[in-house]
Amino acid sequence: MEFYSADGKKTHIPLFPLMALMLKCAVFVRDSVNVGSGQGRIMSGTQSDQAVTTSHLDVSRLAQRLKSGLRIQVFVLLGLAAVLLLVGPIAAKSSLLGGLAVFVPGLIFKMVTLRKLGGDTAAFLRTVTLAEFGKLLLVGVLCGLIFVFVKPLAPGYFFLGMIVTMVVGWGTLMRAFS
Repeated sequence: MEFYSADGKKTHIPLFPLMALMLKCAVFVRDSVNVGSGQGRIMSGTQSDQAVTTSHLDVSRLAQRLKSGLRIQVFVLLGLAAVLLLVGPIAAKSSLLGGLAVFVPGLIFKMVTLRKLGGDTAAFLRTVTLAEFGKLLLVGVLCGLIFVFVKPLAPGYFFLGMIVTMVVGWGTLMRAFS
């Protein structure tokens, strides 16, 4: 895969350093994502026709589930890239870059919001709203930069990496809150 710098020179992005970067992200998630010092419990409710049921989630348990979800995203994306190596190295690199374009903003979002988890509800909602806006902006910027500067790029595999990373993230979020 060729990468064009600002002065127009071609460089190559090797596949295995990208995979090593994803593994480092998994280790970073394990070691660095911390939970804020809130009250310790979250109340979530679902309303049915007859009654309101509430369940209490321990904040530290929820944070551990979210961290494991991030690691699952990394390993699924690495598995996808390994399978796509059978198609070709450009497909594998494109899927890794697509996954990174979604994973990195999601990681930053979770790092920012987990600090406010369990504390003041208004501060938490304000943080989540700003972090979500920042995440969407960063995804757009990363996609733009990748499409402008990385040549050749297989757009189908790029979007496949993005979609797989998002779907796995949604699945791990549903598992974390169940």
